[in-house]
Amino acid sequence: TLSVSLLSTAAGRSPEDRAKLKAVGDAMEQNGVVETLETFVERWFTDAFVENHPDLIKARLQQVKETPVDVFLSVFWIYATTEMAPWLHDVGCPCLVLTGELDGGCNPRLNKFIDSELPDSRLVILEGLKHSLMIEASDRILPHLREFLLEQHTG
Repeated sequence: TLSVSLLSTAAGRSPEDRAKLKAVGDAMEQNGVVETLETFVERWFTDAFVENHPDLIKARLQQVKETPVDVFLSVFWIYATTEMAPWLHDVGCPCLVLTGELDGGCNPRLNKFIDSELPDSRLVILEGLKHSLMIEASDRILPHLREFLLEQHTG
């Protein structure tokens, strides 16, 4: 059975949401991706995680630094300008929609919208988390993914 898991994604952005994304993209283009990275740390991870896992933060930032700037910016602009809202109702397979309670860009409001537009979905909002769920809290995501996938693929 085909199914989809959507982690920390966005649809149904307001004009204000789109303006914020444009400002972030413009800042990266004007000032450089590397020079803008510290603002991403605040968006991606909770303060406690940053404090307790400097090695993982450093590794994630190194991944971004090693990504060619044109590739990073292209992916960012695709994320920033793609709007899934018009076709969500056409997704016929079961979907898990999961985000962090404190995710600024892919916030619960946008994920509640996604859940409401999908014909067959389950919404999970993980308390106290920001955007980089798989790095910070894979132990909290995996039970939801496992349960969802087992339900879809075992009957």
